[in-house]
Amino acid sequence: MNDHIETVMRHYRDRISQWIVVNEAVGNYLPGQMEDNIWLKTVGKDYVDLAFQKARQVDPNAELILNDYGAEYLGQRSCGPFKANSFYEFVKQLRQRSVPVDAVGLQFHLVVGLDNPNAERIEKNFARFHALGVKVYVTELDVRIPAPVTEQKLAEQARLYSLVMNTALRSPSCAGLTVWGYTDKYSWIDTFNAFPGYVNACLFAADLRPKSFFPSLLRDLESTSRDGGKEK
Repeated sequence: MNDHIETVMRHYRDRISQWIVVNEAVGNYLPGQMEDNIWLKTVGKDYVDLAFQKARQVDPNAELILNDYGAEYLGQRSCGPFKANSFYEFVKQLRQRSVPVDAVGLQFHLVVGLDNPNAERIEKNFARFHALGVKVYVTELDVRIPAPVTEQKLAEQARLYSLVMNTALRSPSCAGLTVWGYTDKYSWIDTFNAFPGYVNACLFAADLRPKSFFPSLLRDLESTSRDGGKEK
């Protein structure tokens, strides 16, 4: 693990300023549970601490990020009711141990018909991480639809995209947003069939045309810029 971190980070040192050092370390359903992976099995529960400490040693100037899914907003249904709080407590404990976590990444793989966040629940979650002294990033935003696709489902997809983007733009606790792919033609949902029965998660359709709500997102971006919102 140390060899991998050192080899990759030294190769790109001073060219890459942000690194997701550890991805998806927190378990889904039980408070305090860690994800069962090769690092937990072979290194032990402190592998996250060790990975961040090594990353800081290799590149003291880089921003180091802990990324996870299912912890995007308070009271989230996806991945069990405890995930958002478990992830928060995990980050809090890392910070208390002086592990050099500079930021958290919240993935936002939302599901039409299952996820029902609102701006307040998202912003409160952002704010409590910010209060720990870490930045918050939306790292992998997409919104998948259960087949068959209908106009009603497309409208809900549009609402969720707009909700997350506008909350991120206007939240003083959020430092940036990245969508997870841009077209359904190459999406992990459609191309790799990651969730059978779900489709059309991206902002652009499989024919590479932007979806009908895309212009409204651009107008929101322009409006936030004119209103003095911070650049993201």
